[in-house]
This record gives sequence, C-alpha cells and structure tokens, in this order.
Amino acid sequence: MLTRLVYTHTGHAMPDTTAVPFPLDGWMTLTEAAAAIGVGEQTVRRYLDSQRLPASRRFSRLLIPREAVERLIASKAEYLVPSRAVEVL
Repeated sequence: MLTRLVYTHTGHAMPDTTAVPFPLDGWMTLTEAAAAIGVGEQTVRRYLDSQRLPASRRFSRLLIPREAVERLIASKAEYLVPSRAVEVL
C-alpha cells in the first residue's frame, strides 16, 4: 500500500493522516460534512454535541452518515430566504 505524503509549511514530507483506510460508502468525514453543509468543522462538532447530527467513531475516525448530512442540508434549505433584487434607477 502506498502512503500519500503531505508537505508541512517547512517543506518536510509527512504521511497523510487524513486518508481513511477503508471505503466510506454512506459515510462522510467531519471535514467533508462541513464542506457539504457549508459551515466550519467547529459548527459540525456543535451539531454532533447537540445530537442534531449522529456520528460513529471507526478506526479513530469520526464519521457521519451521508443521509443525515443530506437531511440537515434539506432542512437548512427551508430556512433560506431568497434575496430581493434591488432595481437601480
């Protein structure tokens, strides 16, 4: 198995610790969930703490069911208010 390398700000190569050693069918990492929802990772952690999102820890990874993220995105869409266009004279 090849290890992917990432480079630090000093230029040193280190093993990529973000790579998941198993398939993620139906699961998202914390970073992926935050990007999909459009919020920061800390906000996703608050969603997990308040049980707004479920999670499972596997191989020391915090994983979130993809379905739960999709439901949260759909529920957020209900609260979005379309912006009003301003006519310039």
